[in-house]
Amino acid sequence: MEATRAEKARLGIFIIALCAAFFVSIAFLVGMRLAVKTDLYFTRLEESVTGLESGSTVKQNGVDIGKVVSITTDSGDVQKSIVKFRVTHGTPMKSDMTASLGSYGITGLKYLEITGGSYGASNVAPGGEVRSSLSMIGRFTLRADSIAIKVDRLLDRKSTRLNSSHMSESRMPSS
Repeated sequence: MEATRAEKARLGIFIIALCAAFFVSIAFLVGMRLAVKTDLYFTRLEESVTGLESGSTVKQNGVDIGKVVSITTDSGDVQKSIVKFRVTHGTPMKSDMTASLGSYGITGLKYLEITGGSYGASNVAPGGEVRSSLSMIGRFTLRADSIAIKVDRLLDRKSTRLNSSHMSESRMPSS
């Protein structure tokens, strides 16, 4: 059975309408994404950024406000990493806010957390630096290193005292 000329025309119109609807949908989705205005900021982190990636979430007091754009090593201080991030336009970035790393539980994935701030503080200009602080894990690691050094010194002193008392006992003449 052969399709009539009218059926072929209807099929052609249907395919053209379907393709047009597809392209309009794609254009709408891309346009919506491009229409969202964002502001760029950066911060310098003094701890390992393992688990933080381009595209990671930026949160302000737990609310998603943006995405990490890039992570590079600070050419002025190799102990720091520069994290550039974009936040939704109009999100307040105050000079007394701090950026630190947050962690999604045991997965090792990280996000950038912006905390603190007061409305009385001055705004950080788009493109400006948001100061950073150590994350909870960074502070814990710093303390653990300090405790380990102190324990090592204590054990070294005890070992020295025990060795010196053992040496003095071995030199004493037996009666």
